[in-house]
Amino acid sequence: MPSATNRLTVIVLLGSAIYLYFNLFTFGAVPFLLDGDQVYFWTYGLRMLHGERIYQDFFTMHPPGTDLFYSTLFALFGERIWVTNLAVLMLGVALCWVCFRIACQVMEGRLALLATWLFLVFVYGKMLNGTHHWFSVLAVMGAVAAILPGGNLWRITLAGSLLGVASFFTQTRGPFALVGIATFITWDWHRSEEHTSELQSLRH
Repeated sequence: MPSATNRLTVIVLLGSAIYLYFNLFTFGAVPFLLDGDQVYFWTYGLRMLHGERIYQDFFTMHPPGTDLFYSTLFALFGERIWVTNLAVLMLGVALCWVCFRIACQVMEGRLALLATWLFLVFVYGKMLNGTHHWFSVLAVMGAVAAILPGGNLWRITLAGSLLGVASFFTQTRGPFALVGIATFITWDWHRSEEHTSELQSLRH
């Protein structure tokens, strides 16, 4: 039911935002200082904001997507810790939304909601780490969500574009996901062809 799904989508968006907020900020809106590998990407973003060039003035083995993302946020909102925490919050909400969309394709709404909460609390909520891994995972999950309802041309185009975005954050994730999605599209196309052939044979 679309109305029930829409209500659950609102619950996912609001619930994940509230849960993440109180894991990233105090009641007085003071941000917690997060550690982990994401600090490297914040630093690279700051260095780019101050005129340094990636791969020339400093080296990283990753594509520039995450560094550019943080550099853009700092340029828009200032060099503040709450900006990085806001990025982790927005990333988590987006991941939960896509997770729920995918889960709704294979299970009923309440179970999809449960799967989303489990992901939020036991996976993303335990890490709270805005690195290139999560950005590329979000893009790949978006590609899966786009392709699952059906493999028409615009959905395939959207999925391919999102896989390109994934490679902009993690160079290996996009190509490997492309192999999986291409396999799914091929299988789905053959299944549709067989189903059409069966219907035509029944008519005759």
